[in-house]
Amino acid sequence: MEAMQITLADGRLTHADKLQAYFSRIFQAEDSGQEFPVDLSHVWSIGYSRKDAAVRALQTKFEEGTDYQSFHRIVERETGASTEEVYQLTVSCAEYFVVRANRLVFEVYRACRKAVRQIVAASVPKDFASALRLAADLEEQKQRLTLKIEQDAPKVAFAEHVAISNNSLSFTEAAKWLKIPGVGRNKLIAMLRRDKILMKNREPYQQHINAGYFEVEPQTYEAGEKGRRMAGTTRVTPKGMEWLVKRYKSE
Repeated sequence: MEAMQITLADGRLTHADKLQAYFSRIFQAEDSGQEFPVDLSHVWSIGYSRKDAAVRALQTKFEEGTDYQSFHRIVERETGASTEEVYQLTVSCAEYFVVRANRLVFEVYRACRKAVRQIVAASVPKDFASALRLAADLEEQKQRLTLKIEQDAPKVAFAEHVAISNNSLSFTEAAKWLKIPGVGRNKLIAMLRRDKILMKNREPYQQHINAGYFEVEPQTYEAGEKGRRMAGTTRVTPKGMEWLVKRYKSE
């Protein structure tokens, strides 16, 4: 049986199975840790007849750096290379921004989300032996992290207030470990932009990457007919956490 057709706001038709496949991919990207897995160019037509109207609404109603990020990328065309402005959204932003504007699309979205949650629930250990192994693994990780914190304590001011893992941290995790009253992810990003550590697109200036304070993790995403594209997600290194502690906790 042919999949149900859905009319988008710009008049084009799409099929429910294509939407289902797309939503499944972005949920998987979200679960893997990608903060902005939705490309606006893929979804604006769900709720808007023109892309420029969608961009204005996005910039007016949502917060850059929290709900979406924007950057320029070079696009190769037959007539030569050109640049275009790219807008990438969080899944929650995409849901409230465009998906809810079309009831049929939203029903497909909800069905996909429910299916993903069921898969995640099924991955939880059901038998006693598996649960014991999971608990043992978590306890071992906790012990390794505790030992690392104790070893690093003499090196770092205010080390008793911050846990530094062997891996780089997201801004959400970095703000949590800093434990500065009133400073969460968004406030931390604003502070780093204010102090010329991060650029507008939340990527660090090169000097801070060279110093080893940050790393930009490349992530790929599907861009429709244009194929797979790459964007960067900034993470704070353990050395960067030490630097942030010294810089901001002393204030």
